[in-house]
Amino acid sequence: MITKITSNGRTNKVVVTVDAESTLSSALELASALAVASQSELHGLFIEDLDLLRVASLPFAREVMLAGGQPRILDNQQLLCSLNARSRHFRQSLARYAQQSALAWTYSTVRGRRRSMELTESAGAEFLIIGQPGDRQSQILNLKRILLINDKNPRLHQALDVVLANIPGQSVELLLASPVKVTARKSLQQLTSKLEAHPNSILIQINPGALITTLTLKAQPVDFVIASRQEPELLQQIMQRATCPVIVVC
Repeated sequence: MITKITSNGRTNKVVVTVDAESTLSSALELASALAVASQSELHGLFIEDLDLLRVASLPFAREVMLAGGQPRILDNQQLLCSLNARSRHFRQSLARYAQQSALAWTYSTVRGRRRSMELTESAGAEFLIIGQPGDRQSQILNLKRILLINDKNPRLHQALDVVLANIPGQSVELLLASPVKVTARKSLQQLTSKLEAHPNSILIQINPGALITTLTLKAQPVDFVIASRQEPELLQQIMQRATCPVIVVC
């Protein structure tokens, strides 16, 4: 029997959101590892993108098949069947990851605009993992780039520890988006010490004004983003541009 860990009378929760294009494995690995580390319940949220469904209902809508590159009519009913199949696969994968880590888990499906639904449906969660399509170039490089936005919340450090534990032995470029004058030397030393188990790794402090540019550089893709929910405008920009898993910390 699994005992739920509670805080102030409620269950701690790690929410992982996925849509039709998200890469499941990377998002679920992070979510389950964070749930274990924070002693939380794991909740999977599948989002049926309302904008995609509306496009599919238009008579002139087409999609291009990856195999062969041939366009075909984007049918609404066919899209719904595809979404249902994707949702079932996500649920089965979530159950498998939860069972492997002995985690309590729940699952739900919602329909709406993805970016607003992700934040609304995870309002009470300690951590939110946003599954993204992924960047193929970053998957073949040995160097992993992690973008950490500020480091004031202890849960940001907890999320970073989990990410680093999931990429053992790999070189890491930790990008800290924080004003130079604000970040204390002790904090920088703590972050640097976290990289000791990763050969040839480096901590780079970047100006917050260059954050979005750093995130969208195709030649140097970011593999993980760790950000706080307390900066909603910045978070929306990150969610719109990221092609990697985004960990949102309460």
